[in-house]
Order: sequence, then structure tokens, then C-alpha cells
Amino acid sequence: MYHETFCFSSDVPLLFLSTLPNSDFLALNLFYTSSLHLTGPAKRAAVSFWSGNHGLCALTEAVVFTEPYCNDVVHNRWTSPALDDIVRELRNDLPLKLAVGNLKAKFMDATEALCHGDLHTGSVMVMEGSTVVIDPEFAFYGPMGFECGALLANFWLNYFSQEGRGEKEGGRAGYAEWVLAQSMAIWNGFMQKFLALWTDEATHKGELFKRGAYANPGELEATQEAFVRNLLVDTLGFAGCKMIRRIIGIAHVEDLESIEDMDVRATCEKKALKMAREMVVNAAKYRKIEAVAILAKQQ
Repeated sequence: MYHETFCFSSDVPLLFLSTLPNSDFLALNLFYTSSLHLTGPAKRAAVSFWSGNHGLCALTEAVVFTEPYCNDVVHNRWTSPALDDIVRELRNDLPLKLAVGNLKAKFMDATEALCHGDLHTGSVMVMEGSTVVIDPEFAFYGPMGFECGALLANFWLNYFSQEGRGEKEGGRAGYAEWVLAQSMAIWNGFMQKFLALWTDEATHKGELFKRGAYANPGELEATQEAFVRNLLVDTLGFAGCKMIRRIIGIAHVEDLESIEDMDVRATCEKKALKMAREMVVNAAKYRKIEAVAILAKQQ
């Protein structure tokens, strides 16, 4: 039996290890720790409590949003020399860096919900009938899109890595399609469950978008649609930042690093970087997660 991802102690939401599917984890944890469920005092108490994790937040601020774009950070690394030119381009790409700066500001200033803070696929343990989320030491109150983007970024990195796996292992093109389908399923499942909690008067009892103010026909639905639209924009931007940092920053992913042929690996990484840059700079163009899947296939 699954059990919940959160509990409340002195009105402060606490993040715990989870035995839930990814979309359930995202929906339950982000909704119940947000102002859609919490009163103003309870939300402020939670933000105050989790703001003590400033050390690990500072680490994220550096390695995700700043260091990949600096020339003098010695622990940055990438597949050289194949990626040298594209790394130089990214570091001189002002529209990209402005967008990354705005996302960093949101990471630091937006306290929308309690985030795991490091929700990559290595923090998700899967077996038949059980999905376990571990390692919440980076937990903080931040933007919901950072949480969603962090997870989806790893699926998309894995998608691009499949081209470097070789036909002799069999089924890689089909597996790549499966990975891409899972990224869409996670987002769509998350939104379905999140909006169901918001629509239910028993759970939507917080300060944000109080029901009495949105009681006319269609107002709740229109409010939810706008919320989802903005959340997808944030999610894509943060996912792009994560993908860039996993290729040219300090910490990489085994999905790509394990491709032994460096030219083949670089080809996969270039495609991932191209998609990532597009999502950071032009996230507002993509109104559905299915459009993002099309973007991935076009690289």
C-alpha cells in the first residue's frame, strides 16, 4: 500500500521518503505544501523552517545557474574538444544567460511549495509495485517548476543518450520512444492529480485562489488553466538549466558519460544542449508537453 509523502508537525510540512509513483509524489507533495492547501500563517511557518537549508540551496544556485557560464571554474568539464565551440557559444549567449538569471531569481525568491530539491532519476528507486524517492537533503521551499523540471530533465538526457547505445544491444530506438512517453506521462499524470486536489473543496482550503473569489461559472477552470500554463513554462526553463549543467558543469549523468566513443557521446550531448537552450529561452512557445516531445525528436 502506498503512503503519503508528507506529514505535519506544528503546522510545518515535512518532506519524507516516498513510496509513490513519480506523478503522485509530485502532485501530493507540491499541492499539500503550497498555499492552495495551507493557510497564510502555516505557509509562512513552513517557509521559515525550511529556509534554514541555505547551504545546500547556495550549492544549487552555484552549480546550476552560475558556474556553467563562467570561464574560470576549474571543476567544470565537458566532452572536449568536441564541445569546446558550443560551450564557448553558450557562455557568450546573452539571451540564454538572461533567461537563466531570471530562473535563478525565481529559484531564490519563489516559495511556492516544498521541493525535494534534487529530484533526478538517481533519487528514484523503482521496483515492481513500488517507487521510492530518497535523499531529500536538498529540500527547500521553492518554485514548483524546479521540482518538475529536475525530474523531466533526466528523462530527456536519457532519451538523447539512446542514440549512442548501438543497435547490437537491440531496441534502443524503441526504448528512447518509451523514455519520451514516460516524460509526458509523468507531467500529464502530475497535472491530473494536482488539479483534482485543487478542484476538491476538501483539499483546496488554503489562502491561494480562495474559492469564494472564483465562484462564477468557468472561473476556477480558467484560473487552473493559467496556473498550469505558467507552471509548464517554469518547468521547461528549469529542465533546460539542469540539462546544460549536466553536460558542461561539475556533475554529469551516467547515461551520457558511459558512452565510450567520445564523438558519438558529443553528438548526443549537442542535441541535448540544443533542446535545453531552446527550452530556457523560448519556454513560453510550448503550451503542451506533447510539443516538447516533438521538440526532442527534431534535434
